[in-house]
Amino acid sequence: MKLLYLLLISLITSKAIAQNITAKYAVTETIYYTDKNGNKAAAPILKFDGFFYGNGHTYISFLKPLYLNDYPDGSIIVEQSPDNVFRSVGLIMDTIQGIDYNSLDSLIYRCRFQKNPEGLTSNTKFDFELGYQKWEILPETKTIQGLQCQRAKRYDPYRGNMLVNDVWFCADLPVPVSFDNCLGLPGLIVEGTNLGTNTFYELQYYNLNMAIPEQIFWPNEFTEMFRIVAKKIV
Repeated sequence: MKLLYLLLISLITSKAIAQNITAKYAVTETIYYTDKNGNKAAAPILKFDGFFYGNGHTYISFLKPLYLNDYPDGSIIVEQSPDNVFRSVGLIMDTIQGIDYNSLDSLIYRCRFQKNPEGLTSNTKFDFELGYQKWEILPETKTIQGLQCQRAKRYDPYRGNMLVNDVWFCADLPVPVSFDNCLGLPGLIVEGTNLGTNTFYELQYYNLNMAIPEQIFWPNEFTEMFRIVAKKIV
């Protein structure tokens, strides 16, 4: 079984190396907060364009927020009392967010952490091993935008097996890394939910022949210092 798993990884990787891939996603995020009555409530949904690039050995994805002009002061007012006391939720206002980078040559993962309203940012670098993300491939299938897709789920064993990702992938588009830092799936994610970040994303288009400039894989944000963590395990 282990040999079969390694062979599958090898076949997926060899197919993906032969082609570049560029994809764009429509992404939404829901921010939850506790209202004045102590109940869980949701702020207005935030929208992003999501981008994914791969050249067979290096993959990167990131988000471009579409809400910056709607909330120029960096917050959403979620409650207003009769005496005009406002309660708001802070937003990340960076023009590029959620950067995830994976190198299959060096087995290095890089990401950028962002937090508001403090405006904290930090770059982090991890080593990883192929197969560290454990996916449950389910028998359910459906057609999405003309692509035959299959369902997969990923759980976090370090948080009580909490469901983290619930996605639909297309095995006809084999890639070893997919959007939203999902590794080890048999194909490109076409639709998915990340329950850790409360985001939902769906594929808008993909291209297997577009040339990708090298600078795409090293955004300006990566010129800042990286904090190094020993190994990524989930």
